[in-house]
Amino acid sequence: MIDPKDQHRQLVDLARLSIAEAKQTRAAAAEAKARAHESEIADERMRSRSWDALEKSRVRLTGKSGTPVDAGNVAGLKLADEHLARGRDCVQKQLRVIEQLAQANRSTDLARSILHTMENTLRAMEEHRAMMSDRSRNGETIQSACATPKGTGIGVN
Repeated sequence: MIDPKDQHRQLVDLARLSIAEAKQTRAAAAEAKARAHESEIADERMRSRSWDALEKSRVRLTGKSGTPVDAGNVAGLKLADEHLARGRDCVQKQLRVIEQLAQANRSTDLARSILHTMENTLRAMEEHRAMMSDRSRNGETIQSACATPKGTGIGVN
């Protein structure tokens, strides 16, 4: 028969091990999210460079920019990619805030609500960027709501 004190010590040790393992798992998940985020940013940069290369090739082949991909379309898509990258950065920062609040045993309700809003906004931005890309591929000139002159106070600068 096991002594109750020994049994209690074993349970406490098991609980400590479980907590340590949960912290390691949380840290690994945060690292995986960060790596996924870096991958998304790299993808957006490569996509933007591809659009630039496509436009340069078109200019070399035809002697002019324009149909179906014009410089304005490339610039608008590039700006949308930059805004998406910044949005993803903000989401990652908010995830870190939530993690810090949880580690401090503080309420994360408001922070999670803000994160939910940020993620919904990011999805809308991604859908808008995809629509811009589709229109550009179809030869339409796109006009991005985010492609406003810097310093005008309109859109995201």
